[in-house]
Amino acid sequence: MPDGIPVPPRIAGAPGGSALAGEAHLAGLLREQYIEYTDAQIAYEVPIPEVKRVADILIVFPLGWRIAHEVQLAAISLAELRERTEEYERAGIDVVWWLGKAADTQSNRLWCIQTFGHCYTINPPAELVETAPVLGRSEVAGGFAGA
Repeated sequence: MPDGIPVPPRIAGAPGGSALAGEAHLAGLLREQYIEYTDAQIAYEVPIPEVKRVADILIVFPLGWRIAHEVQLAAISLAELRERTEEYERAGIDVVWWLGKAADTQSNRLWCIQTFGHCYTINPPAELVETAPVLGRSEVAGGFAGA
């Protein structure tokens, strides 16, 4: 989609980009798009010892609410998505999945929509897209674009 938000090489899956730069870029976009993120602390590659996992991006809000943003580019099964989501939930952390490349499958998108009510994707050439379960339309960073 031509009106998508530019994504750095690591997030878009191009070789040579650093994971941290991509995560920092995504966190910056989240702060720009969602006023709720303005006062939140944002950290990258945060170990979550209670579930033996490392969150790509961990957002901690002033009242203690935590959200992990996971960028998944490698193939992942529905069982793995469920398991990882449940692990975060057991740790008291909400999770947002960003699907791209091999992880961006029809079944994974449908699972996200059924589980969370939406699905975020990150795909080359450079776009962040939220797929809403409304008439097959996709929301691109706050505005709707036809799917």
